[in-house]
Amino acid sequence: EMDEALLLKKAVEQENKVLHDRLAECQRTLGTAYQAQALNAKHVSDLDDCLHNSTYQTKAAILLRQSFLEQLAALLSDGFTRVPATEEAIKNKVKEICSNDRTHVAVSTEGSM
Repeated sequence: EMDEALLLKKAVEQENKVLHDRLAECQRTLGTAYQAQALNAKHVSDLDDCLHNSTYQTKAAILLRQSFLEQLAALLSDGFTRVPATEEAIKNKVKEICSNDRTHVAVSTEGSM
C-alpha cells in the first residue's frame, strides 16, 4: 500500500511537472504573440498615417492642378471668348494659336518673296 502511494505520488509529481512545462511554453508563445500583435498594431498605425498623408498630398495636387488650369485658361482667354478651365479646352486653344501663328508666318514669308 505504501508503494502504491509512493508510485501515485511520483506519477502526480511527474504529471504536475509536465503540466508546468506546458504552461511555461504556452506563456512564452503568448508573449511572442503579444509582441507580434504590438508590431502589427504599430505597422497598421504607420500605414494609416502614410495613407492620411498621401490623401492630403493628393488633394493638394488636385487643387494646384485645377488652379493652374484656371490660370492658363484666363491667360488664353480674350475679350471675346472665354476658354474653359479644362485640359481639353486649353489644348485646343493652344493648337488654334499655333495654327494661326503658322498661317501668319506662312503668309508673311510669301509676301516678302
